[in-house]
Amino acid sequence: MSCHIPLFCLQSLESRCLMSANAHMAAPVMASAASSAVASIARPLKLAAVPSLADRQEILKNWYGAGGKQLSRLLAAGDTAGFDQTLLYYMVNRTTAHYFFSPSDIPGDVQFDWNNIPQQVNTTIALADKTMAGLFPDQGNSSDYTVQLPHDFSWLTQPATTTNPEFLHSLQRMSFWPGLAMAYRFTGNQSYADELIRQMTNWTRQDPPLSKPDDWINTSPRWWLLDAAMRTDNWLWSYNMLLGTAALTPAANTMFVHDMLLHGDFLSRATPGPLTSNQTLTHAQALMEIGMMFPEFKYGKTYRQQGMNLLFQAEDAQLYADGGQAEESPGYQAGVVESLLQPYVLSQLNGVAWPQAEVDRLHNAANSYYQLLEPDATQAALSDTYRTSGITTVGRAALALNESDWAMTRTRVRDVFLFGQAVASQALGASSAPTLTGRGNDFAMPTSGYWITRSDESRDARQLIVDAGPTGGTHGHFDLLNFDLYGFGKPLIADAGPYQYDSSKNRAYVISTAAHNTINVDGVSHAREDGAGNSNIALDGWTTAVDHVVWTAHHFAYTALAGAPVVGRTIWSNRDDVTLVVDFASASSTHTFNSGFNLAGANVSVMTNGAIHTTSDSGNVLVQTLILPGITTAARRTFISSNPPPNQTSPARRFTASQTGSSALIANLVVAYAGATPPAISAVWETVPKRGRAGVIRLTRDGVDQLISIPVPAMSAKAGRTRSARATANAPIPPAAPSVPHGVFAAGPARL
Repeated sequence: MSCHIPLFCLQSLESRCLMSANAHMAAPVMASAASSAVASIARPLKLAAVPSLADRQEILKNWYGAGGKQLSRLLAAGDTAGFDQTLLYYMVNRTTAHYFFSPSDIPGDVQFDWNNIPQQVNTTIALADKTMAGLFPDQGNSSDYTVQLPHDFSWLTQPATTTNPEFLHSLQRMSFWPGLAMAYRFTGNQSYADELIRQMTNWTRQDPPLSKPDDWINTSPRWWLLDAAMRTDNWLWSYNMLLGTAALTPAANTMFVHDMLLHGDFLSRATPGPLTSNQTLTHAQALMEIGMMFPEFKYGKTYRQQGMNLLFQAEDAQLYADGGQAEESPGYQAGVVESLLQPYVLSQLNGVAWPQAEVDRLHNAANSYYQLLEPDATQAALSDTYRTSGITTVGRAALALNESDWAMTRTRVRDVFLFGQAVASQALGASSAPTLTGRGNDFAMPTSGYWITRSDESRDARQLIVDAGPTGGTHGHFDLLNFDLYGFGKPLIADAGPYQYDSSKNRAYVISTAAHNTINVDGVSHAREDGAGNSNIALDGWTTAVDHVVWTAHHFAYTALAGAPVVGRTIWSNRDDVTLVVDFASASSTHTFNSGFNLAGANVSVMTNGAIHTTSDSGNVLVQTLILPGITTAARRTFISSNPPPNQTSPARRFTASQTGSSALIANLVVAYAGATPPAISAVWETVPKRGRAGVIRLTRDGVDQLISIPVPAMSAKAGRTRSARATANAPIPPAAPSVPHGVFAAGPARL
């Protein structure tokens, strides 16, 4: 294979050869007896994995690969067993397509995993055991399998064991199938593969394809477009993991091939969603992969080209020049990166070159995602993002893009199969909790609207992320001028997170302006402001110095309210323990302006004299309002959402400073500290700012004063506010839009 991409080339790393022609029914590797208990919980097959005659005829009708005449003769003679055996023999021994691994690679990869990362192997087996016991994930990014289903469960009916509206869509994506397939290869216990094929048989019988692909929007959860795309990826992995073993019978192989034919046809004929949606990119990835892995299909080349064209169009539409992603949610940016990495590497294996511009976009997206991670490598809970680990995505991007400056985590089980042993070996010595080096102190994403500053590159670093970017479509929150403060290995001032995708009051709350660490007007949410370069959002300044940074911005997303209020914010940080957050507001009528903060954790002090702080044993934060006439403070219990269901809520305290009038000036001192006792740091106004004149805050630490200049945002009236602002700015806290499942990258790092 020749290498067309300069950043990464598998050819020079290891040789991957197809299995010899007479070895396609070799027994699976008996790598370990670690899962001998599975035999007692494994269920026998109740439904034979036998495709119909019509299924075989449909394969033959659409077969443009070698051996078509022989398949036709066998079927004409009524020899369906011969048809299945011939098709299986061809699929094992063909050289027309190259997956990440071939049947002959797997025994060595399995042994490599057992020798080097046995704990991860056992974790994979343990989750597969849960599937064998009828337990499934509540949604795709759930860390555990907790939803109990009966043996002959329905793929189409919501079970009584969960109320999560995402569950059936997650079930339909089969994210647990690769685990079953790998558990089989790790142990040699065929019960895992039998269960997978049993489920495949049941699904095939329960969920026939739609005659009109675009009817999917009305058939939930049957053949939902996103589910079909994600299912394709999981089926391809599982199929190639079983190919060439006794577990994949000739009839089961025929069923797999036929179902992939149906998925290619469906994905090709279904109308794609908006190019700015990650769901469209997933659609493109699946279609491209089917075309690349099944060039024997009549329209295989069409699927590949159609998918690749859509992939690049979606990549161009939703990845900004600064590396950010249009949905303004790091969790979904991770999914986009992984959905590009996989077809990128697969393309190289099959000799398909990518334009360098698309490779560069992918690299920028991975780099900005790396910058947005918290110091402990978890994702910041910005918009629809949970605080789960993001280092696996970065590590895979580093391997695929040959980027030595990014931190890598210890090799994961799937990495060995994806990249081969030689590449995976590069990260064997890496820590499972690496230090994120090479990021520097400051990073700006002016198009996406994120600015980042941090004290250092240690895991205990203090990191501040501020936001003045577009809302971000269905996954963005109403969080203009929001900030996230992390330090000492935990969130201190925390974003609300996504809760879960439903129509509940909790979901409506977490996406509202009033749930974020920002200023709101009258408790309602600001208008939706989408699109790069939105003129209703203005950055007034981003200044970095040796010992501090200053960020100033304002927006016009409230101008549909009476008196057209404009709000702004200045944040000064010493890049370490002290942050000053100063909010400005101006209107021609009276409103109540509220500056709110979410203090993470259950241990929070009682508010006194406009001050409140957390009371953990270590790693805490103090918020102190600089009281001026008319300012009041309040605190109440609330929640933040750091983890996916079923653990989607964590305790927090909401602290709010408010001022009523036609203008407001609300300043808060925020101090992060390692121990249990707040340090002797205070702040007062030395000079109150006025239009055109910066204010001055006197910061006192242990009796030593420091004067801090506070620039005023350019709060001038805006002549032409947008139609969307007029229509939505005075709306109440917006409800969720639960009709379309949003958990597109629910499987998180395990997707690649």
